[in-house]
Amino acid sequence: MFNSNFFYKECFKGRSLLRSFQNLNIKQNVRIHGKCLDLGSKNTNPSYYEFITKSQNCEITFSDLNSKDKKILSFDFNKEFPIQNNQFDNILIFNVLEHVYNTKNLLSEANRILKKNGKLYGVVPFLFMYHKDPSDYWRFTHEVLEKLLKETGFKNIKIIKHGTGTFTIINSLYSQKLRFKILVYFSWLLGFIFDSFNKKFMKKNNIDNLYLGLYFECEK
Repeated sequence: MFNSNFFYKECFKGRSLLRSFQNLNIKQNVRIHGKCLDLGSKNTNPSYYEFITKSQNCEITFSDLNSKDKKILSFDFNKEFPIQNNQFDNILIFNVLEHVYNTKNLLSEANRILKKNGKLYGVVPFLFMYHKDPSDYWRFTHEVLEKLLKETGFKNIKIIKHGTGTFTIINSLYSQKLRFKILVYFSWLLGFIFDSFNKKFMKKNNIDNLYLGLYFECEK
């Protein structure tokens, strides 16, 4: 179902179609409480926090690679984390996995520092341009992402494909070239409409396997 009001607001905030889908999934699914570690947050006020549901007792630790901000825990995600076992109730990892070469280490370490039944929430792009931050290594299919999460000890894995459909994908690419936000929004809208008709004539598996990115959550 196309949430026209949500995507309209996201468009006029200057967000990409991929980021808008990510934010919608975060809004619908992410609930954090207790001690939470945000891996790769860059700063202490990332824009996605406007969509996260937080309990009153939530205590967030922000982290990143080579941060100069003393409020942010700085360490290399490719190596052992400088954090003791079973410390966090939740871990966030939004648009980070593709920038970490040793992906298995990151996920294994996240599992180690989570408390029992703690939850990991994340998003990754799939059909998106190369973007250094400071490097850009990977694109994950839903299949390999599930396999990686299982191999690093996670259970109750939920993966949502977002931005599905040929016209939605095409729109995510060319709409970024449009100058006016109202034109960007209407190009998104047309893409969703065309895909809704297209889905009536395509096999479901083919539709589901055309996506911009993935939302995932799992438990220790």
